[in-house]
Amino acid sequence: MKHIWHLIKYDAARDGGALLLWALLFVGQVVLGVVARNPREFDLNQTVYLQMGNTGLVMVQIVMGYVLVARLVQADTLAGTTAFWRTRPISSRRLLVAKALGSFLLFGLMPVMLLLPWWLYCGFGWREILWAGIDTLGWQLLMIAPAFLIASLTDELGRLLLWSFMLLIGLLSWALLLQVVWGSVEWRGRVIGLGAGVMYTRLWVGALVFVLGAGAIAVHHYLTSHLLRSIVLVAGWLGLICVVGLGVTWNWSGRFATLAELKAEQIANPEERVSIKWESATGNMVRSTRKGVVSTEEARLQVILRASGIPDDTRLDVQSAQQNWTWAGGPTLSRGGFFGNEYQGYVFPDGDHTQAGFIRLRYSLPTPEQDEETRQALAVTQQKMDERARARGVNISRPLSLPEDKQGLLFDQTRVPNSLFAKMQAEPPAYEANLRCVLYRPEVTVAVSVADESDATGQGEALHFRRVGKDDEALVVTLPSVRVSGLWFSNTVSERTRGARWKRNILQVNRVTGDVVVGRNLMRAQAQMAIAGVSLYWSVFDLKSPKTLRKGKLVAKYPEWQRDTFLAMIVEREVGRFDQTVRVEKFEVTTQADGL
Repeated sequence: MKHIWHLIKYDAARDGGALLLWALLFVGQVVLGVVARNPREFDLNQTVYLQMGNTGLVMVQIVMGYVLVARLVQADTLAGTTAFWRTRPISSRRLLVAKALGSFLLFGLMPVMLLLPWWLYCGFGWREILWAGIDTLGWQLLMIAPAFLIASLTDELGRLLLWSFMLLIGLLSWALLLQVVWGSVEWRGRVIGLGAGVMYTRLWVGALVFVLGAGAIAVHHYLTSHLLRSIVLVAGWLGLICVVGLGVTWNWSGRFATLAELKAEQIANPEERVSIKWESATGNMVRSTRKGVVSTEEARLQVILRASGIPDDTRLDVQSAQQNWTWAGGPTLSRGGFFGNEYQGYVFPDGDHTQAGFIRLRYSLPTPEQDEETRQALAVTQQKMDERARARGVNISRPLSLPEDKQGLLFDQTRVPNSLFAKMQAEPPAYEANLRCVLYRPEVTVAVSVADESDATGQGEALHFRRVGKDDEALVVTLPSVRVSGLWFSNTVSERTRGARWKRNILQVNRVTGDVVVGRNLMRAQAQMAIAGVSLYWSVFDLKSPKTLRKGKLVAKYPEWQRDTFLAMIVEREVGRFDQTVRVEKFEVTTQADGL
């Protein structure tokens, strides 16, 4: 072991200056993060520059780290006359341990230690730090593995760069084939796109094969010194990565995306507790007219389901639904979609079944007083707008009417051909809906006062309230960003994996009036960036009292609004997942004359 540590210290000392410069790149990321978390003004250009600076640092880290790993390995090659270990006898096994351990400590563990102060500064607990460290180490292994393998098979930097460049071209070609050629399959005579979830899984599994395969071949080469056999194994390794790109058709995106998430206590057998039944269907025929677009005639159909048995303090969400209308001896109409509930649909012992209702229940807040004057004024304004629209021949797009009782209400709106809508009314078909359901339980993770600049942290999530101008208040939110399990921030992947992710929302809450305003209705500007395992969101809020009518004039509902207001981050945690099928023998539709 003495020789192993001596060799590690020798390798570190030989490139000490370069290692110090490489380490300073991580320190630079921390500096950028501190600047981003403490804005003195809201400037979208600044967020772009900070993100570009962070991206530049990461690119230099990868290139420089790759070369340094290769230099560490090639300092004592398995072939040649310049090996350091020839003057200090050491076996191939010990040499492998020295090089592998040195690479892990210098290029895997050291970045984690350099970024640890940044994670602590952002309020991470030990659980978040553990996963952020695993995330950072995972990305470092994607750089270390190929550098270590190619450096062990070559004896000079020129050959290493040549083979590395060829490997890079191969990986880029694999990624292109993954999207263009292997991104769809033929099923029952049709070409079907596999979707972002499958691509996500292929990238994840491909990365595992890439790292583990490179490590296994490097171990084989050190222990056998058989170059030709090692090259054959490299060819097989690259072929296996191609097989992964072609053969993997599973969608594990949800499982990967939640590896680092805090697991909530699950509800046992939710499919036995929750019952969903068909309640009614309404619709009408509408002529869609848009300027510059050819008119098409179609009917809008609304299906209403009712759920019962939903556990207390939870909300039912139907993430996807496949609906089929079948006529005996006739056609079958199929529509995909999801059943929503704009009223959130929480089940509480009493009170409002919305996020606002949950907040009032959580903090024992009063119910806001109904402002009849404002309600009537808004109704009159809406009526005048509708009359002007109808006078111009414009169809008014508005949701169909819903039942008064919103408890357990689920509805879906879809468009169907007018001919089939008429057939539904004349000959009610059999109806079947296959639903994928999720139960969520709300929780307030962190809250911060807006009376003055303040900070609050909870469960690795932090809110930093800052004043960035005379009339502007900004909220900087920092969240753990585990990219090995999240991989990309693209909208497509996020959309595919959103069902497995927690749903976060920021609410403005007034303790005196009980008013609760959803965060998206507060924001005037927003920016997002990710730095060293942390997601940062900058949001400029309009934290002013809601307006109300008093004798025909708009005035602030509560003049001392900010003094008694706080911002709360509410998180919906998944506590159950199940599938359920809804069937009805006669799907009867009633016509609604107005409302669209």
